Amino acid sequence: MHVFRLCKTRSSMFISWVVAFLFYVPFTLGSQPLHETSHSCAIDGLSTDTLGLCPYFGGVGYQASFSFETETEEAIPRDEVWVVRPSPGKGRGVFAAQDIARGTHIMEERPLFTGYAIADMTSDIETEFAQLSAEQQTEYLSCHEHKLQGEPESGRLLRILRSNAYTTQEGRIAIYPKVALINHSCQPNVLNADNQNTRIIIAMRDIVKGEEIFTTYIPLLMHTADRNQRLYQYGFQCQCEACKTSESDPRRQQAGMDLKELETALGTGLSKADKQSLTAKAEELARYVEKEGFADYFTKTSNLVVHYAKLAGLKGKARRWARKSLDHHSMIDEDSADSQRAAEILASI
Repeated sequence: MHVFRLCKTRSSMFISWVVAFLFYVPFTLGSQPLHETSHSCAIDGLSTDTLGLCPYFGGVGYQASFSFETETEEAIPRDEVWVVRPSPGKGRGVFAAQDIARGTHIMEERPLFTGYAIADMTSDIETEFAQLSAEQQTEYLSCHEHKLQGEPESGRLLRILRSNAYTTQEGRIAIYPKVALINHSCQPNVLNADNQNTRIIIAMRDIVKGEEIFTTYIPLLMHTADRNQRLYQYGFQCQCEACKTSESDPRRQQAGMDLKELETALGTGLSKADKQSLTAKAEELARYVEKEGFADYFTKTSNLVVHYAKLAGLKGKARRWARKSLDHHSMIDEDSADSQRAAEILASI
């Protein structure tokens, strides 16, 4: 477990809370948590006092190492891939300390702690916090907390958890303070993946030095107003280009409806015409999310193409998309169980 002190002026988590303390809705595609990103997310109530609490922080790509940084870019060691510094309108953010090639593992982080069952969350948080070392407690308390309107002042530990936690592949809750520094956008440039409780941040396109790294906190295939409603619990509204113009809304909404239709039709009796039609729809959807860089949907949509193409007897198409699915899993971890299953599916076609 890595211990490092940091703070954040807004939340970065993957759990969607409907009721402040007891209810949440995690969003996952298969075993991958969903995230969204954009180029600017405004948040009210930031203070310069809060920004001054933590030093700049940098990290080496692909491994879970890190070091504290000064405020000058010249001080960044050559082997460091990312650095934390103020992000206009968003408090602090993670930026590329050098040019980052697509596929680079920018961060890998084990959780500070994990193991919460949702039903036991309110009681477990006090117990788990008490078991942390003094340094770990300081680290946890330095994380951002967003207080919802009408919430009592008590319950700070749970607010921090709510504002920064992720769901793991096992459906449990975990805190990753380093990953929690990454800001949201509805136009993400990284994949935020869970691999056996290790949170992995992977560049999904080339990122130039000085560019901010963005993940997503919410599902992407929704209207702008719906996306920002989902962001309410984090205390800000997204100001990325997609949210400013809303030009992508019709296509995003259609993609969301197509995804729901394709998933609903799984396991149902289909005619030959239905199989061919759904194969075409699945492939169009998969190409769309691939083009837009919505990496959290890659595996789900690729697998849907494989499923329907096999039903329609289109083995060539099924193989192509099974290969894409395998490549995606291998980018995260070529030795993972997910990669092995993807390889087995490809070999069976």
